[in-house]
Amino acid sequence: MKRWIPSFSIHLEGAAESGFDTILYFPVLPGGSIVEEAVDVYFTRRGAHKERSFQFSTRFPFGFVERREMITARHEILVYPCLDAQPGFESLLVSVTGEIQALQRGRGNDFYRIRPYEAMESARHVDWKATAHTRDLQVREYAREQEESVLIYLDLDIPFGAEDWFESAIECASFLAYQFSLGQTRVRLKTQEFDVTLPEPGDIYTILKYLALVSPMRGKPPEGPDETGSFQVVFSAHPGRMSALGWGAGDGTGARLLGPEAWTDIPVVNR
Repeated sequence: MKRWIPSFSIHLEGAAESGFDTILYFPVLPGGSIVEEAVDVYFTRRGAHKERSFQFSTRFPFGFVERREMITARHEILVYPCLDAQPGFESLLVSVTGEIQALQRGRGNDFYRIRPYEAMESARHVDWKATAHTRDLQVREYAREQEESVLIYLDLDIPFGAEDWFESAIECASFLAYQFSLGQTRVRLKTQEFDVTLPEPGDIYTILKYLALVSPMRGKPPEGPDETGSFQVVFSAHPGRMSALGWGAGDGTGARLLGPEAWTDIPVVNR
């Protein structure tokens, strides 16, 4: 904010809640200018962080006395759940992906039409009877297979004492949603208060923003499934109740009902 007088020998460090544990040193800050430095910032929990304190200090010009100034930044930072694979997450992703692909292969293809052969197409779809009749290569064209679809349900009605498991379930739901969004799988995230499907009308950041801010809703039980055809991944502290409501009972769709015992060995880690 100085128009032309520079500042010398400035140290910048963050308070404990700032997530910024690096001490930066600026030999000189020219007057009327802005200096930027990229740093890694770590937060111990997901959610909105609104106030963070930083300290500027300098011993210029003689080094005998240190002058300090505390500054509080009040702009909001939204911290998403950790997207790194925790123990058990990748094996769950692999098993769900494999089962979805197996179910898709099992449905087969629906015949759509016969059309002329195009260069570089596989010969396994050639219809020899139609080819003999027309004397030109003809192929069978099939309707597009039903797209892969995953429904992730996060039950917010958790008992007291299950908060650590709830945080792990949020991280796993975030990890699965993000990984599936990288492919061509349609992903739907649903809770007692939230329901969005990507790629339309929402996107992965709509889901991650919600999971960054979600909190338990004790006393509000979940509802039963309202669709068929999607692979269901259900996180609930009451898997028996979810099964009784019809979750995991879809015909030929596949499901995982994951309760607290599924995450006994999965720790909650700092982001």
